[in-house]
Amino acid sequence: MGRASGWPTVEADHGKPYNGVAWYRIRFQAPRADASQRYRLVFGAVSKSCRVWVNRNLVLTRPFPFQGDKNSSDRPFEVDVTASLNYADHNLLAVAVDDHSGVVGLTGPVHLDRVRLPSADGNLIRNGSFERGMSEWQRSTMVGEFIYESDRETHLDGEASGVLTCKGKLSERHLQLRKKAWHASIKRLRCNAGSRTV
Repeated sequence: MGRASGWPTVEADHGKPYNGVAWYRIRFQAPRADASQRYRLVFGAVSKSCRVWVNRNLVLTRPFPFQGDKNSSDRPFEVDVTASLNYADHNLLAVAVDDHSGVVGLTGPVHLDRVRLPSADGNLIRNGSFERGMSEWQRSTMVGEFIYESDRETHLDGEASGVLTCKGKLSERHLQLRKKAWHASIKRLRCNAGSRTV
C-alpha cells in the first residue's frame, strides 16, 4: 500500500466522511510463467468485502464476513490469476472494496507471487491399493517423516482405510514467502490421489 508498492496516494480533502465503494487500479507486468508455475495475487488484508478483476476478468468475489469469520477483513488471502494475465503487455488490476461503516480499503500489502507447483509425478504412488497392503505400492517419494498404517476398523469405501502421517520441514525461504500470504491460524494440507485433491 502507498508509494512503496506502486499505489499512488490520493488526498481526499473534502472534509466529509465517506462510506461506500473504494476503487483501486494499477498496471503491472508479469514475466511469462512456465507450465510448472502459477501466479497468485496475495492480499495482506482488505477491509470488508471486495471484488477483484485482472484485465477485465472477475477473478474473485469475497464477501464479508468471509465464511462466517467476522475477523476475515484482518486476514490475508490469495487468488490464482495465471489464466487472466497478459504476458506480452501490461496487465490491469482493479479492486473494488465495499463497506458502508467504518474504515474501507486495502489495509494490507498486495503483491503478485509466482509459485512453482509441486511435481505430481514425483509424489504419486502408482498402482497403490490401501486394501492390498504396502506390497502393491511401486513408488513412494517422501521428505521428512512418513508413517502409513492400515485401518480395518474405520473405512469409508472398501474393506479398509489408510492413515497417513507426514511431518516435514519447510525451507526458510518458503516460510518467508508463505508468511506474506497466510495468517498463523490458517493451515492447509493437500494430498493428491490420482487426479483428486483430498
